[in-house]
Amino acid sequence: VYHPKQKHILYARTDVGGMYRFDYANKRWIPLLDHLGHDDGDLMGVLAIAVDPNNPNTVFAACGLYLPDWARKGAILRSDDQGKTWEKTYLPIHVGGNADGRGSGERLAVDPRDSKTLLYGSNQDGLWKSADGGKSFAKAGFPATSLSLVAFDPKGNGTVYAGSADGKGGLFVSSDDGASFKPVDGTPGQVPQRVAFAPDGTVYVTFASSGNKYPVNPNNAVAGGLWKRDASSGKWSNVSPVRPEG
Repeated sequence: VYHPKQKHILYARTDVGGMYRFDYANKRWIPLLDHLGHDDGDLMGVLAIAVDPNNPNTVFAACGLYLPDWARKGAILRSDDQGKTWEKTYLPIHVGGNADGRGSGERLAVDPRDSKTLLYGSNQDGLWKSADGGKSFAKAGFPATSLSLVAFDPKGNGTVYAGSADGKGGLFVSSDDGASFKPVDGTPGQVPQRVAFAPDGTVYVTFASSGNKYPVNPNNAVAGGLWKRDASSGKWSNVSPVRPEG
């Protein structure tokens, strides 16, 4: 995950091995969660990362390993010094950093218009919102229980995209900072995997399907594609590269 305005700030997450920031001067990765003790060991599983677009020092991480009832609950970690030190907000739900579907995202996002507003799309417990910079989270309305991604439009126009991983999946959009969502017309009934915003307002979304009930990414994908929303017309079109023979 790059910071959108500071390209020398780069973070990486792992399924079970923590989170890292790249040191460009020394060309090495700096571990950011190796300080966690035994009781917080499950927080080494990082499901999602979010950076504050208005503050290059602020970063968040959604952490936890497994989803069954026997697993410990997850937490949102927040740092104001690029991961040198952290504060924790423990959640009442599980976070599946090592669960099926962990390869999609990011599922954690900061509102570019208000750094205190964050959205977190959980594995199996719907959408969650913070209005105090990640110090607390409360359940928000969303038409699916499992989310694959959440992303604010970087132009700061109140638009939020979110991916459903329920059933066949689907892409949803909000025009009121995530207060309400509606399905996006013209996109496939598959699970959104990643979203990217071009400077001219064009939106790109990758989709995938397992063809059954199993979550997609990093495993189980049997179909998918790359879709583009034209910045002028708002029309979506399939722009997938030609699939190789065999």
